[in-house]
Amino acid sequence: MPRSQSGEAHDFRVHGPATVIEHNNTQNSANHIHAVWRNVTADFGNDALADHYRRQPHR
Repeated sequence: MPRSQSGEAHDFRVHGPATVIEHNNTQNSANHIHAVWRNVTADFGNDALADHYRRQPHR
């Protein structure tokens, strides 16, 4: 995978049978990171990133 440059938007996802790890840095010229770890066998379908967006204002 190529390295991203400073200010360049990027994201990745690692998905296994029980775990999902997501990293997203695409907002505001790539200066605002969201990272989520999920246990897909026990989170009952909750979307932690969507919950974060509902609680925290973003432009």
